[in-house]
Amino acid sequence: MNVLFDHTVFVVQRYGGISRYFSELIPRVAEQDGVDVSVFMGFYLNEYGLERQRGKFRDFFGIRRPAVRRTHRLAMRAANALLPRFARRCRPDVYHMTAYGAPQYSGPRCGVPGKRVVTIHDLTAEKFPHLFAEEEARGEEKKRLAREADGVVCISEATRRDVVELLHIPRDRTVVVHHANSLHVTPGGKRLVERRYVLFVGMRAAYKNFDRLVEAVATGRKLPKDLHIACFGGGDFTAAERRRFADAGISERFHHFGGGDETLATLYAHADAFVYPSLYEGFGIPLLEAMHYGCPVLASKIDCFLEVASDAVLYFDPASADDLADQLARLLDDSQLRQKLITAGRAREKIFSWDRCARETTAFYRSLCTPTPPIPHPPVALSHP
Repeated sequence: MNVLFDHTVFVVQRYGGISRYFSELIPRVAEQDGVDVSVFMGFYLNEYGLERQRGKFRDFFGIRRPAVRRTHRLAMRAANALLPRFARRCRPDVYHMTAYGAPQYSGPRCGVPGKRVVTIHDLTAEKFPHLFAEEEARGEEKKRLAREADGVVCISEATRRDVVELLHIPRDRTVVVHHANSLHVTPGGKRLVERRYVLFVGMRAAYKNFDRLVEAVATGRKLPKDLHIACFGGGDFTAAERRRFADAGISERFHHFGGGDETLATLYAHADAFVYPSLYEGFGIPLLEAMHYGCPVLASKIDCFLEVASDAVLYFDPASADDLADQLARLLDDSQLRQKLITAGRAREKIFSWDRCARETTAFYRSLCTPTPPIPHPPVALSHP
């Protein structure tokens, strides 16, 4: 079985969850028995080093380009034009597109043979359209790709329900294949926040529910008044966020960090808790990251987190700042509860692996390539004169 992965995420994403997923998946699929993998990275700027594993691939094409602003479209169009020729050489049985973009980026669908597969990571824009008006074109492209695909990989059962209900994709064309944790670096020994702190990771857009955490810290009477909040990633605090901190008198308690994996690992390792207040996610990899480093987790009670974390985290009502504050205070004060969650979290994180993800994804490819046997019909009785 020949499998082709394309350039669409590697051209536009230097770092990010989707390109990390494919960088973990692709080399492992190439290690499966009876599978030849070809990778067309195009004119890429991704930094996860997939090109260094080209020895595992049947065919490979990729040229690194500098991260120059406003060059994505040109690089994408050039790669789109070259992909069909590459595909004719490797003759894929399965073509797994690595991303969906605006319609002008949709060229890779043309001229590439094989069963079409697309991975849907979440339907955030479809669930919260008022927050993503500028992504309407990308959302339409996602719908079209999912409807045209022979198979749709969903990263959680919660995402599959959304794909079936919101995109109207038949359930029998979908499969659930969970993600895993990629963060395994050794944390630094020195604390980055000297005071007691809890950790928030990622973007702080409205559906991430960061404002609820700020409200809980500002008003929670049971929370320690010297509790600090470390935020990793998502860009520097905005002027509006800084005003809100100042109005609540808590500016000195919020800290922002950027950087690489070691910084994030260090923050997890020394935090009293990781707080994940999102209203919606497709999977929630930070849950597994925190569990790996023995950081107890407080998470919003949403379907995706219940599926991934089960009873290894403490939950709260994401609509209630009071409940967030009360459950966080409980987690900080109850040493037995903390140890229980740490132990359960370490065990839960080990359930998910990229090797398992690759095996299950490959099995899905095989199912798409296996012809459905015809339905037998009883012989027709012939009449005789």
